[in-house]
Amino acid sequence: MPLAGSSAGVIVNNKIMVASLFRAVPAERFDEAKNIFLRIRDEWRVPLEVVNDGDVTALAGAMSLKANGLLGLAMGSSQAAVFSLPKVA
Repeated sequence: MPLAGSSAGVIVNNKIMVASLFRAVPAERFDEAKNIFLRIRDEWRVPLEVVNDGDVTALAGAMSLKANGLLGLAMGSSQAAVFSLPKVA
């Protein structure tokens, strides 16, 4: 069964590049934290895709409202905002 998730921070290719969630992690151990979603994927042997929570908010809003050109705001342990662009011809 595939897994999908969202997290606060900058996430690129399922790797956490910057996140306030890990501010207490020492710099020399950040690579372990950075790759946590890749480790979950490999250890659980499941397809996994993780994106920023603001991206998920904008996508969910666009899908539920059947609209484009909206701003998704996620406010949890951190804050994220993503603008869903209007359809371009």
